[in-house]
Amino acid sequence: MRTVSLTYTDNAQLGTFVQAQGLTHHEHILIQVFTGIIDRQFITELIDNLLSLLPQSKIIGATSDGIIDNNRILQLDTLISFSVFDTTFLETYISENIPYSYSLGQSLARQFPSDKKIKAAICLTDGLHTNGEEFLNGLSGVNRDVIIAGGLAGDNGQFKQTYVFCDKGIASHGAVSAILWGNDLIVSNCNSFGWQKIGKTLTITKCDKNRVYTIDGMNATEVYAKYLGDEIRDKLPSTGVEFPLIIQRDGVDTARAVVRKHSDGSLSFAGNLKEGEKVHFGYGNTEHILYHREQVLNKTQMLPAESIFIYSCMARRRLLGEHLKSELNLSIDAVNVNGFFTYGEFFHSCNQAGLLNQSLTLLTLSERPGIRTYIPKVTPPLEYNDSVQTVNALSHLIAQTTEELMELNQKQKSIIQQEVAKNREKDQLLLHQSKLAQMGEMINMIAHQWRQPLNTISSVSSSLLLKSQLNILDRETLESKLKDINTYIEHLSTTINDFREFFRPNREKEITDIVEVISSLKSIIGDQLLSDNISLEITIEHPLKPIFSYPNEIKQVILNLIKNAKDAIGSYRKEHGKIAIHVNTTDKYISIQITDNGGGIPEKIREKIFEPYFTTKEKDGTGIGLYMSKVIVEQHLEGSIEFHHADDGTEFVVKLPAATDEKHKSI
Repeated sequence: MRTVSLTYTDNAQLGTFVQAQGLTHHEHILIQVFTGIIDRQFITELIDNLLSLLPQSKIIGATSDGIIDNNRILQLDTLISFSVFDTTFLETYISENIPYSYSLGQSLARQFPSDKKIKAAICLTDGLHTNGEEFLNGLSGVNRDVIIAGGLAGDNGQFKQTYVFCDKGIASHGAVSAILWGNDLIVSNCNSFGWQKIGKTLTITKCDKNRVYTIDGMNATEVYAKYLGDEIRDKLPSTGVEFPLIIQRDGVDTARAVVRKHSDGSLSFAGNLKEGEKVHFGYGNTEHILYHREQVLNKTQMLPAESIFIYSCMARRRLLGEHLKSELNLSIDAVNVNGFFTYGEFFHSCNQAGLLNQSLTLLTLSERPGIRTYIPKVTPPLEYNDSVQTVNALSHLIAQTTEELMELNQKQKSIIQQEVAKNREKDQLLLHQSKLAQMGEMINMIAHQWRQPLNTISSVSSSLLLKSQLNILDRETLESKLKDINTYIEHLSTTINDFREFFRPNREKEITDIVEVISSLKSIIGDQLLSDNISLEITIEHPLKPIFSYPNEIKQVILNLIKNAKDAIGSYRKEHGKIAIHVNTTDKYISIQITDNGGGIPEKIREKIFEPYFTTKEKDGTGIGLYMSKVIVEQHLEGSIEFHHADDGTEFVVKLPAATDEKHKSI
């Protein structure tokens, strides 16, 4: 095979070129047309003229952001390349006006002949309306083995109108493809990226496939303004190709460039992004990009290649400028190199076609295995003017600083995670200590609760025993006293159940009636308060909303506050102690106010009472009760706890979020 190319000026020049190259005598000809003239009529007339000269040929083409004719880079011109094959067969297809990009890819692929062993498919889509990634997913879903190359059409960075076309038609909303098959055809591909990450890690917070609404919770357009400036934002989407978003998938950095700015501030990218995906802004450093180009040449220099086709990102043409020829200097007279600058590049790897941005992709074709590309082994060092050197130096500085900041940030995250883990472990230990302390208090409460009924049972049983020994025990007295004993035993059993329920762990939240919680606490501590001459007044303002929470943790907090109030009263006064509990609904919360007349908290220690291990009790004080109450309320129950000085005492206020589900009626 061989490829020859022409920078088109007029039909007379085209006719002369076709005759001079002897193209009319060949049966298998693939013509690729890339043009910077964005005019439907011009394209239609050019296709008609080509078919009149070479009716046996297959044509495929696109509007571009620049053309590549060997070592020449042109923008507003038209390139026509003619690839003549000896044993390779060709066919072209077109699909248009299909609303979904995935379906567009499927529609095109389903036209491919199933009885042919297709080796390559050059695919071109419009650059503004087609989601390149979805298109390739649909295309690959039909046949994953075909090497796919090509890209999205351009329009010289105007982002207004693009076209793709073949010998069967032209489309502004669609795709075209040329497929190649034959036993002798050897197809290879490679790509070069070279863009670098810059700035902080960002998160896609709202998107729909390739349309991104928010990044880090901020309007997508405003993110560009915040980090790159108002001028970059105002000139989107044309400036978006210079600063793409870089994502990492399967360990490979991939860019996504802006192709459209919407009135709501959202942005459409050439390919899909996903919610939760981490991205960085990308930028191009000339030296870094050309270094990657050398790596690509080293990989491809031994590949069979009679023709090389380049589909390269428009951003590379704009960035590299005068150094673009160095990147495209793949051969010297040995192999024809043609292509165009795209709005997105198609690249096939590991049986999967993917959409690239900011990349250089190469497709090499040959019908003879012995043909090799000629690549100069010694590349002279590149010389940069002062402005390029300055930009490269600043780019390197920013990249290095960004990398160091990211490493520092990662170290800080690791340290924070370790400290959080330590604090959680400490809180778990304190919670366990708090439980043990309350368990000791509970044992005292149980002993107090049981003392009177046990004394009564002992007295009754002794009386029955004495009457039995004196033979004066009648049946009626026996039954009456046994009933009294049974009543006291039931009271003991109820007390045990209350304490057991208190220590039962709640593994899941449940609908909780705060009235029942407080009533159960009264049965636990009520007798002990009475014995200490402390009254307990409970006021409930109905209706109350239920709480979706952990009932036993609520009990633990309230019981601790009541116990602290009891101790304060005991150290402040000997009689007429009073604890009042008031419960009501305020806004979206259930408010529980616990007030005592224990003299209040001295002002000098008020800031310390929620600190761990702080206590004013001379003995039996652990200093973890209030600290754990605060941890439980704020971290476990998602509420708040605070205190105020009240008349001759202290008022603690616990607010817990009420259940919001409408099915949970007020109680």
